[in-house]
Amino acid sequence: MSSDVTTELRQEERKSALVATNETDSLQQLLLRFSSLKRILRVTATVLRFLNLLRKQKTYSGSICEQELAEALLSLVRYCQRSCFYTEIQALQKNQLLPKPLRKLCIFLSTDDVLRVGGRLRHSDLDYEAKHQAILPSNHRLTELIIDDVHTKSLHAGPQTVQFLLAQNFWVLSARRAIAKRLSGCVRCFRAKPVLSQPLMGDLPRVRVTAVKAFQRVGCDYAGPFHVILGRRRRGVRPEKVYLCLLSVFGARLFIWRLLMICQLSPSSPPCGASLLVEVGALSFSATVAQTS
Repeated sequence: MSSDVTTELRQEERKSALVATNETDSLQQLLLRFSSLKRILRVTATVLRFLNLLRKQKTYSGSICEQELAEALLSLVRYCQRSCFYTEIQALQKNQLLPKPLRKLCIFLSTDDVLRVGGRLRHSDLDYEAKHQAILPSNHRLTELIIDDVHTKSLHAGPQTVQFLLAQNFWVLSARRAIAKRLSGCVRCFRAKPVLSQPLMGDLPRVRVTAVKAFQRVGCDYAGPFHVILGRRRRGVRPEKVYLCLLSVFGARLFIWRLLMICQLSPSSPPCGASLLVEVGALSFSATVAQTS
């Protein structure tokens, strides 16, 4: 009896194998396969032209044009936004509140089904893409490719220039961090980055390190001109040019400075050697008039 049951159980046994697969769509595979945004756009534009031909829609002939490349980029941006901002898009379609980080940007869904920034530039003369940039996440493969493309086209510019050029069409969340991360991996910028060398300081001259009497060795230096107002501030008073005379005693830490007002002799000018009150902002100084030829 037991042998018959065992035989029946063996006959009913079924072997099953579980295989774990990681399904990725074609666009994600395309973004991961190539490292050049230009090549990805040309491949996408070719596929879109073929699809439009099958649908009997308006198609272009000849080589890939700029309009097709722009449509290919928009299709990739829509794919990126659908994969990263699906919840936000559903909330916009249902007129619901968005999370706080995106609520401050006043985002909306444009006619071409792209999430764009609202802003206050609606009445400006800028292009539509510059007034309402498309939103991109900071950690997506498409964002990395766009940053690399802008960095290459700008002849390997710095982070601020790349961010300015990127903001003409896209609004990247945490843009500074994303740009710095991509630019830090640029091999050409790393090789061309100059290394600053600190030069060795020279020895002090003998007159600076030799003990002498006070005012026996004095250095003189001038600075200016500075535009200041003489006397009290009144309406119609124009600023005058003054120069700074700095006297430095070499044997001690002693500095003597004085403001000199250089002027031409005229009946209304103050006499040479006269001491005047000079106001520079909220500070008051004593100035001495000097004659020039």
